[in-house]
Amino acid sequence: KTHVKSPFQERNIKYFGGSKFGIDSGILFYKCAHKRNLSGDPWALITGFITKAIYYLENDIIPIFCFDGTPPEEKTGVIENRWARKEKIKAKTNSW
Repeated sequence: KTHVKSPFQERNIKYFGGSKFGIDSGILFYKCAHKRNLSGDPWALITGFITKAIYYLENDIIPIFCFDGTPPEEKTGVIENRWARKEKIKAKTNSW
């Protein structure tokens, strides 16, 4: 921060009108699944995807939903750590 100006700038969504955005569908999927689990709404997963697509289309942005498939072997350790952390948090919350 001392030597480099911030690479991030806040922009209104309209600034990106006429663009195409690549959306990581895996991340969006888990975000919508989490909302479904919190709300209990079985349709939250589908409506979450549709709502996000509509949001972009209303702002003249073409969403391109990307599915990256099976993670590479090099990511196995990271995934195992995430699952372990998730299980640890789950155990803590269940013990209340």
